[in-house]
Amino acid sequence: MNHIQPFIVGDYLFVELLSSTRPFFVHRVVDLSEREFSFFKSFKNVQPEYLSNPVFSTDLAHEAATLRALHNPAVPQFYDYGVVNGQAYLVYRYVWGKSVLQILRELKRHQKMLSDAYAVHIASEVARILANAHAKRTKVFPEGVVHYNLSPRNILISYSGQVNIVSFGHRGPKIARENLEELDFRNLSYLSPEQVSGTDLSFKSDIFTLGSILYEMLAGTPPFLEKAPDKVIHRISKCSYSAASSINPIVPRELDRLLSRCLTAYTNDRFPSAAELARELDDYMLHRYPEFKSGKITRLMKSLFNDEIVSDIRFFKDLGENIMHRDKILVQGIARRMFDEIQEGRRRTGEDTMGLDAAQLGLKANRQRTRTAVASPASPASPATPARKRRPARPDPSQREPVTISKTFEAIGREGVNHTPRQDPFFENEDKSLIGPPLDADSVRPRPVTREHPVAELVRPAADLTPTTADAPSTEVDAQPRRIPSEPPRLIPSSVSEVIEPTGEDSGPMPAIMRNTAVAPPEYPTRGQTEFVDARDQRNALIGLEIGEYAITGILGWGGMGTVYEAVSTSIGKEVAIKVLDPAYCDDPQMAQRFLAEAKAVNSIRNPNIIDIYSFGIFDEKYHYFVMEKLNGTTLGNYLQLNKTVSFAVGLQILTQVFSAVTAAHGKGIIHRDLKPDNIYLEQRPLAEYYVKILDFGIAKFNIAGSKSAAVKTGTPMGTPQYMSPEQCTGEGVTEASDIYTLGVIVFEMFTGHLPFKKNSYLEMLLAHLREPPRRPSSLVPMDPELENIILWALQKNPEQRPRSVRDLAEPLLAYLRSKL
Repeated sequence: MNHIQPFIVGDYLFVELLSSTRPFFVHRVVDLSEREFSFFKSFKNVQPEYLSNPVFSTDLAHEAATLRALHNPAVPQFYDYGVVNGQAYLVYRYVWGKSVLQILRELKRHQKMLSDAYAVHIASEVARILANAHAKRTKVFPEGVVHYNLSPRNILISYSGQVNIVSFGHRGPKIARENLEELDFRNLSYLSPEQVSGTDLSFKSDIFTLGSILYEMLAGTPPFLEKAPDKVIHRISKCSYSAASSINPIVPRELDRLLSRCLTAYTNDRFPSAAELARELDDYMLHRYPEFKSGKITRLMKSLFNDEIVSDIRFFKDLGENIMHRDKILVQGIARRMFDEIQEGRRRTGEDTMGLDAAQLGLKANRQRTRTAVASPASPASPATPARKRRPARPDPSQREPVTISKTFEAIGREGVNHTPRQDPFFENEDKSLIGPPLDADSVRPRPVTREHPVAELVRPAADLTPTTADAPSTEVDAQPRRIPSEPPRLIPSSVSEVIEPTGEDSGPMPAIMRNTAVAPPEYPTRGQTEFVDARDQRNALIGLEIGEYAITGILGWGGMGTVYEAVSTSIGKEVAIKVLDPAYCDDPQMAQRFLAEAKAVNSIRNPNIIDIYSFGIFDEKYHYFVMEKLNGTTLGNYLQLNKTVSFAVGLQILTQVFSAVTAAHGKGIIHRDLKPDNIYLEQRPLAEYYVKILDFGIAKFNIAGSKSAAVKTGTPMGTPQYMSPEQCTGEGVTEASDIYTLGVIVFEMFTGHLPFKKNSYLEMLLAHLREPPRRPSSLVPMDPELENIILWALQKNPEQRPRSVRDLAEPLLAYLRSKL
C-alpha cells in the first residue's frame, strides 16, 4: 500500500498515492462533502512538470468526456472535472482492488503465473467491456469509444472479483517523437501496429492490445517486450513474436490460434469485433472449464492480497481515531464500511471470511454514521504519520501532532511528489522493472500526435474554483451533486449483463455485433484447476548449459521457429550466437529439415555478406541447433522503422553488399525466398558504417548434391506476404526471378518509406502481388523517372519481364546512385 500523510484540498481528503506514472498523479481520496461515507474516489491531475504541455490537460478532458459517455458499472463512474488556475483535475469512482499488472507481479514474486482458466476469464470480461464501449454512440464519439491505451495496469480487479477498465483517454491514440520518453516505456509493448506506424486507427487496435495482455497472462511475458523503444516499436510493426505455447508448454494450441487472430498486423484478419472475441473466449471456457464461477476471482484476490486488505482497513481505523477535523465522524466510519464491503462480497460468492474479524480489527458492531460538527484544529505544524496508539477519551489538540494538513491545489503543484511514500514492489518504476532504459528521443521518429477531439469540444470552460471552500461549485461538465447524491454510487454491478448493456439518453443505435453481448456471459468452472501454475519460460531452459564447447549465457532474440541465444566458448572466450529450434517442432521432420537446411545453405555459399555458421547438430536428443557468429548492430527493417527512408549514399553502401550476397547465393543454386529488411543486418565496422549480413535461409530453395530444400506442399505460399513474389503467392516453383522481385520491393521501401501495396488482410496482400500494379514511387515521394523505372522493372508480374539476374538489376541501379553522390 502507498498510504501518505493525509492532507485536505477543498472537499477531498487525500490518503494514498495510487500512481505517479508520467504525466499524471492519481490519488485515493475521501469526499468530505458527503453526509456519510459512501466509498472512496480517485483524484487525477497533471504532474507539475507537464502543465506547460496542453496535450495532457486535453487528455484529461477527453477522459472526463469518455467517463460521462460510458454508463457501464465496469468503467469508473464520473464525478467531477474542473480547472483551477490552469490545473485540470478529474474525480471518478475508485476501484478497491489491484491491477492485472500488480497481480502478475505478485505471482512472479512467488514464481507462479495464472492458469489458462483465470487468464481467459479475465480477458473475456475485458472484451465485453470493450464491446460495450465500441458500440457507444454520442455526438462527441460518433464512431464509438476506443480505449487506445489498454494495458495490464489499466485493468483493475476489485477485491470482490469484478473486472474494471480505467484510463480511457489517458493518451492520444498516436505516439509522437517528442513525447516518446514521456509515454510509459512498458506500455509501448501493448500498442498496435497501426499506432506505432501512424496508419489509420479503429477499434481493432483494442483487440490487438487485448491479445497482447492475454498473451502475457498465459506466457508470463509480453509478446513484444524488448530492451529499447525502437526495437519494441519495430517488433510490433512486424508482429514478430513467439507462440505462447513455445514459452509456456502448457498453453493449449487452441489459444495460440486465438491469439494469432488478435496479434496480426492485418486489421481485417483480426476478430471482427470485441464481442466476437468475447464469444470465442466463452466457448473455450465452456468446453474446457464448464463449471468455472466468477467467484473464483474473489478467491484469487483473497489468496494474494488478504494481508493488504486487512492492513488497509486498519490504516483507516487508526486514521479515524486520530484525525482532528470537523469531519472526524465521517472518517471514523470508513473502516467499518470497508469491512462490510469485503464481507458482503465474499458472502455473495460463497467465500469464507477468515482473516477479517471485526473484533480483532477493533471495529464496533454498529454501522451508524451520523455527520456532526467537529471543531477544526489550529493551523498544523509539520506533517506527522498517523498514530497507531489508542486515542484518549478526550483528545487535546494542543498536545498532539495533527494527522491531516490543509493544502491548496496550487501547493500540490509546487510541491510535486514530496508526499510520495516509500516504494514497495507494486509501486516500483516499471521502466526499470522489466526492460532497460529507453534510448535518446532523437533516435526514434514516430508520427506526430493528432487530436481527434480538441478540448474545446469535450468540456466547456470551467469556472475558477476556490479549492478550500467546502461547497465550491463544480465545473460545467454536468457533475453529480456535490452534497448528498440522490443515489449513492454503485461499487460493483449487480449482474454481468449490466456490464455490457449500454444506457444513456445520448447513445445512438447499437451495431448488429452487439446484440448477443447483452446477455450475461455463461458461468463456467473448473475441472479441479487451481488459480496458479508454476511460472515457466521454456526459452530459459538452456541458459547456463553447455552445448559442445559453448556455454549459453542469455537470450538475444526469438521468432516463430525458435530462440537465438548468446554463448561464449569455454576454451577461448569467443562470443557466438546459437539458434535453437523450438522443441515443439523436434518431432516434425519437415520443420527439422527446414531448420538444418538453413545451416547447410549458408555453409555452401561462403560469402562475407552472409552470416557465418560454425557448426550444427542436436543437443539432448531434442534441441536442433547451429552455432553462428554474433552480430552487433541493427536490421535494415529497424533502420527504416526509425528513419523511414535511406539516403542515396547509405542506399548505395547497403545495396552493393546485398546484391553481392544474393548473387553469390544464386551462383550456388540457392533461392532465399524470404528476403526482407528484417533479414538484412547492419553492423558498424571500422571501414564500413553499414556492413551487411544476410540472415535466415530457413525456407531457402537450393540444389546441392546430397541436400534438399525445405519441404513445401505444392500450392502453399512460403515467405513474408509483404515481400513475396507473385509465383510465391500461388505456391508455384520459384526461380532467381522471385528473389529479384523481392529485392524490388525492398528498394521501393528504402527510397519511398512505403510498401508497393497497402492492404488490411493476408489474402488481400497476396492478391495484390498477383493482380494489382504497384503504386508508382513518384506518387509517394519525389523521384526521378530513371530510378522509378528501375524499381518498377523488378516488380513486373511476369518473371520473364524482370531483370534476368541480380547483376542486371544492380548495374543500372548502383550506377544511378553513384551519379547522385
